[in-house]
Amino acid sequence: RAATNMENMFNECIKLTSLNISAFNDISLTNAKSMFRKCTALTDLNLGNLTFSINTDFEDMFNDCRGLTKIDVSKFDTRAAVNMQRMFYDCQGATEIIFGINFITNSVSNMNSMFANCNSLASLDLSTFDMPNVLDMAYMFENVSCDINLSDKNTSNVTTMSRMFKDFKGSSIRMANCDVSKSMDNINFIIDANSLTEFIPPMNISSSISVVANQLPVSAFVSVINNLAQVEKPQILTIGANNLNKLTDDQISKAVVKNWSIA
Repeated sequence: RAATNMENMFNECIKLTSLNISAFNDISLTNAKSMFRKCTALTDLNLGNLTFSINTDFEDMFNDCRGLTKIDVSKFDTRAAVNMQRMFYDCQGATEIIFGINFITNSVSNMNSMFANCNSLASLDLSTFDMPNVLDMAYMFENVSCDINLSDKNTSNVTTMSRMFKDFKGSSIRMANCDVSKSMDNINFIIDANSLTEFIPPMNISSSISVVANQLPVSAFVSVINNLAQVEKPQILTIGANNLNKLTDDQISKAVVKNWSIA
């Protein structure tokens, strides 16, 4: 008989090094939360043709699977998923995560810390992702090692991006045409990202935001200023003293007229 719940199935199997579940039947599975959480020694995982097609909860699924160098979820069909919080959190050994054409995120509401501490990734292809129902993207790419391209993704309902790129280790963040007008919590959005050399900001930035990355060119901060929304309540753009000193009075004034100050 097909199982409906595999929550915590292999949770904290800390000595497990190899696992083959290709014979599993996931036709009725609705919960895979923490399924492989803290399988820290796992280096070989065979998921076969499992799709998890009606599963709604992927929270912590691969959390702390730090021994896996490749995580292949290319067969996953995630159209029913609503929760991906910490799905790949602390997968420190992973150099690649392989998504397929059916890794669709249109119904997901929570992506908090989804890839946080994935600090060995060489790249991350998010082309199948969209976020029309996501509310929480806090810490999503904290301490991630590769470039991130979210340009043209629908982020119009996101309410928090706090520390989304804290300690970011990549060189490029692209968020062109991402509407963040509903995000009211952007504290330390980008902070201590000392390897960052390119930032294409989102549009309609409506609440105080931190973009602290000392290798960014002045043009990146000018672009951020250009994408600040006109606000009624005063807001603060924090970029750090070194970056502030590079801006001209005219560039700063463009923020001031929108009721923003720069620190």
